[in-house]
Amino acid sequence: MRIGLDFDNTIVCYDEAFHRLALEHDSIPRELARTKEAVKAHLQAQGKNDFWTELQGLAYGPRMDAATPFLGVEAFIHEALAAEVDLFIVSHRSPRPYSGLDFDLHAAAQGWLKSRDWASKLSRENIFFEATKKDKIRRIGDLKLDFFVDDLAEILTDPEFSPQTQRLLFQPGGSSASSTGLITVKSWSEILNKFRDLWKTNASKKS
Repeated sequence: MRIGLDFDNTIVCYDEAFHRLALEHDSIPRELARTKEAVKAHLQAQGKNDFWTELQGLAYGPRMDAATPFLGVEAFIHEALAAEVDLFIVSHRSPRPYSGLDFDLHAAAQGWLKSRDWASKLSRENIFFEATKKDKIRRIGDLKLDFFVDDLAEILTDPEFSPQTQRLLFQPGGSSASSTGLITVKSWSEILNKFRDLWKTNASKKS
């Protein structure tokens, strides 16, 4: 079985990172909800779109150490590898920030992964950071993945997305229903539970 995972906002959670960075710049009230979307909405309501763009460059680059893995993703990866699943990370992110400090954003992502023991178990040859969404979708097709997990419906519903790949839309804390017709999952524990039966079935076929 070949499973692909998106990186930003699927494996990596930026809620605490954006809240912390915005506080450091005195740009949000301390009591604002600790979510990326709350920070974004507050800044845009104040007309600070340019600062929001700069904040993204910081969070995805030199301050990526403030980001955390989503709860349950580590357990998923451990069990998937134990089940002899071929795991891939396929993400799209700009190589450089659109504004603010110049920084290698792909290197920042690789560094974040290297700093975590559970991520070090993934094959480096199975990790891809593409510069555009189009390149990401093409890579998913080239890898002939059986499943792909992503937080962006626009990726999973793109006309060029591989029809051979089953798609799971990751919406933490969101609705379990989706107008896109995609299978929607709200947590990594839910994702793990969905795959466990498949892995057991595969194991029994091999025995």
